Amino acid sequence: MGRRCHALHQSARTQPVPPTHQPRRMENMIRALAVSLVGLALALSAPAAEPLTAKRIVFLGDSITHGGDYVVDFACWVATKHPDAEILNLGLSSETVSGLSEEGHAGGKFPRPDLHERLDRVLKATKPDLVIACYGMNDGIYLPFDEARFRAFRDGMTRLHDAVTKTGADILHLTPPVFDKPTNNYDDVLARYSAWLLDQRANGWKVVDIHSPMKARLAELRKDNPNFTFARDGIHPDKDGHRVMARPLLAYFGGTEEAANNDTLRRLVEKRVRLLGDAWLTATGHKRPGVAKGLPLEEAQAKAAELTRQINTMLHPRPAMTDESKVPTFTLPDPLDGVTTAEQWRGKRRAEILELYRSQVFGHSPTVGAGDMAFETVSVDPNALGGKAVRKEVIMRLFGHPVRLLIYLPPGASKPVPAFLSMNFDGNHTVSSDPGITITEQWTWDRKSNQEKLVRPDETTRGKSIGRWPVEMILSRGYGLVTFSRADVEPDYPGGWRHGIRARKPGDWGCISAWAWTASRALDYMETDPAFDARRVVVVGHSRLGKTALWAGAQDERFAMVISNNSGEGGAAITRRCFGETIGLINKNFPHWFCANFKQYSDRENDLPVDAHMLLALSAPRPLYVASASEDLWADPKGEFLACVHADPVYRLLGTDGFGVTEMPPVNTPVGKTIRYHCRQGKHDITEYDWGQYLDFADHHWKKL
Repeated sequence: MGRRCHALHQSARTQPVPPTHQPRRMENMIRALAVSLVGLALALSAPAAEPLTAKRIVFLGDSITHGGDYVVDFACWVATKHPDAEILNLGLSSETVSGLSEEGHAGGKFPRPDLHERLDRVLKATKPDLVIACYGMNDGIYLPFDEARFRAFRDGMTRLHDAVTKTGADILHLTPPVFDKPTNNYDDVLARYSAWLLDQRANGWKVVDIHSPMKARLAELRKDNPNFTFARDGIHPDKDGHRVMARPLLAYFGGTEEAANNDTLRRLVEKRVRLLGDAWLTATGHKRPGVAKGLPLEEAQAKAAELTRQINTMLHPRPAMTDESKVPTFTLPDPLDGVTTAEQWRGKRRAEILELYRSQVFGHSPTVGAGDMAFETVSVDPNALGGKAVRKEVIMRLFGHPVRLLIYLPPGASKPVPAFLSMNFDGNHTVSSDPGITITEQWTWDRKSNQEKLVRPDETTRGKSIGRWPVEMILSRGYGLVTFSRADVEPDYPGGWRHGIRARKPGDWGCISAWAWTASRALDYMETDPAFDARRVVVVGHSRLGKTALWAGAQDERFAMVISNNSGEGGAAITRRCFGETIGLINKNFPHWFCANFKQYSDRENDLPVDAHMLLALSAPRPLYVASASEDLWADPKGEFLACVHADPVYRLLGTDGFGVTEMPPVNTPVGKTIRYHCRQGKHDITEYDWGQYLDFADHHWKKL
């Protein structure tokens, strides 16, 4: 039984509970009232929160516990509030506490395992401070209520309780989950088992009721959808069902589910829980065939220790440092690594660095096949902005996911125009006050409540970012502008991937990689539009979108120029300086931006096999502009400058004049050649001053075209 084992089989001699007849309206009302009263009784009788003091917590149970999502939800909270506590999930599929097994279980392959066959070994080996046990689902063996089976369940639970307390450990019992098939009365059996367990509180037992909250939640959800279920087979809850199970357990210790909503933390915690659980199951032994063998304990514990380090560093990274005197001594990896010719760079070294970034930082983007991409022009206005622009809106459908391009072109152009391609933060309509720009719905997220909502921004937000987008200046210089919203591709929060491109193409790529990949798809469109000179497209971005521009330019050499504005950590700033934002801080605050492997480098910058100068070098020999702001210490202006210095050898190897500068320039003083740099006076932003330098840079390199 379980998601990681066989489905439940019943022998021909076993008679299932007969389905109930369709209830009448009055019966529905009575049942709804009963559920409400159960919920009220639960609220009134639930024990007060108890502080968690245990250092080693062992979970025991059947396949629902072995599946472990509610255990992981609980373990996420423990990781944030009690980092020294260890969770061992020794749930075992098919197991009972009663020792019962229906005839012909598993098609006659094996009887259900009995907890008591292994309990002493588990307690002796793991030496828990606290056992959390959830049994009952299998103990009625899916038959109508029977007093003998009920007695076996009670006796088994009492034996378990006594065995644990005899060792000096505490035990917390969980009532059985619901049997989630409305047409089957087996849940009535589990309700009686739950009621008996709750009665044991009078005897000093610690018991948390998960059965009643699950039943109440199901009743609520079935008001709108009578066929709603947490478990397709009636037994094994999905993740939402496990979350309902976890809530009363968390509440018992004064915890909440907030930590489990952090997808990156949850992945690390789940990996650790399963790693240790499988190892301890194997080490302590059991009678259940078909369970995957775990690693040897010593090896599993070593791997778990590294996961613990990553978890703790993610939750509590080293504080930010902006004191130049405290920058550590560091050695940068050599971007050339012995390469002495342009052919060696193109044929080998560039691909090596690119793969390091894919595997360790940004993740692997998907390939695009026939039928994966389509373009639809949905509006054209030849007299936009009072006749100063041609405005187009184009919907790209990428794996069926829509992304809307906003395009401005100089009016009356006699030939295809070069263009700047850049994402925007808050929607195309924020780029200009142009009333013809479509305002589209966006997913938003409230961090505190973990509530997502699809909203249409108000008209008052039209043009709110106009200071970052000198559209008319760009057009007057003969360039087009193409932009799209980051939220169209993927909403920028940890769970936003569910509403974006990555939901269509799951993989190890992070959010930045998804944004960058979409920039390349926009370039695909521009190659089909005769208004553009697709040989002269600049990819440019600010802040997190500056990181995106660098990664897009690194992967897609069709971008003729790459511009990073205040991109900082994970972008143009040298990581090993540990100045301003660090890997640890960025992984904590934005865990969705990078691939999972990047988490291992939190507060271990010197172990990262790449650094920012190598990311910049991937744009060579194409023109590259990096810009900083004097007050933006978080993005480390000096670190961004030094990355330009150390990318210079690759540019020179490929026949350009490189950077040609080794001293940090004064503010508002652009320096460099094929690599260009300036540090603008002011804060973290992209301004008309920055755009002016970028337009001059493009003019300089493309004046002969």
